[in-house]
Amino acid sequence: MNTNNIKTKIAQLIKEINSFEANLNDDDNKIPDIELDLLLSHIRELYAQILQIKNTENTKTNMEETPLPDPPVDGQTDEEADSVDLNEKFSEEQEVLAQRLQNNPIDDLRSAIGVNDKALYVQELFNGDLSGYDDAVRFLNDCTELQQAEDFINELKVKHDWSEKQELAEGFINLVKRKIETV
Repeated sequence: MNTNNIKTKIAQLIKEINSFEANLNDDDNKIPDIELDLLLSHIRELYAQILQIKNTENTKTNMEETPLPDPPVDGQTDEEADSVDLNEKFSEEQEVLAQRLQNNPIDDLRSAIGVNDKALYVQELFNGDLSGYDDAVRFLNDCTELQQAEDFINELKVKHDWSEKQELAEGFINLVKRKIETV
């Protein structure tokens, strides 16, 4: 990819990142998890593009000044080794950030559940019953004790037959637990 294409991609990513600014100013800075993940993805991509353009520019100037080093014995180039190290560092940072974000307390279930997750929960866990989903989230949002929420969730499990949707149900239940832990 040439430098102009990289710069165009960077400009596009900056526009996409800036589009999230409106969400930061709405809803008391509560960004749904899915939008936060998308924002972080754009930031990672922007960082990668900036590194690529920096490496491209450094390569152009270094090619004139520095002779090429001997390749490592194991067949891996220095650039590949640096790339692996950078990828490992990024993946470790992503895991730490993801764990931190997944354990953040939730003030309001409605704002914590993104549009895509909401559609999935309504369709799969509430069998397409939007009003049933809204009523359940409203009730769970008002719960102050974990036992009260667990009893209600157990009723929902039976009513909507969540037995074959265990993984999706666990994600929903985890959000409820994070909400109640803030009370």
